[in-house]
Amino acid sequence: MARQDSAEFGTETGEAILVVALARGLSVRDAARQADMSERTAYRRLADPAFRRAVQDARGRIVAEAVGRLAALSTAAAEALGRLLK
Repeated sequence: MARQDSAEFGTETGEAILVVALARGLSVRDAARQADMSERTAYRRLADPAFRRAVQDARGRIVAEAVGRLAALSTAAAEALGRLLK
C-alpha cells in the first residue's frame, strides 16, 4: 500500500484500527473516531483502492471465522434441539 505523509493519514496503528472497524461494519464516522483520526482522513484512506481491498480482505476473514464458528456449533445445536423435541 502506497504511504503518504503519516501526519496526513494517521499512524499505521490508526490505519489498522480503521481497517478492522470498517470491516466490522462501523460507519466511517465511528470507525474514524475509534482509530483516533478525522472523518475526512478516513474518507481519504477509503479513496485508496489498496486500502479498500484491505478492508474487504479483513471483512472476508471476519465472515469466514463467523461461518466456521456457526458450522462448529451447528451439530451441538441440532443435538440440543433434538433432545428438546423429545
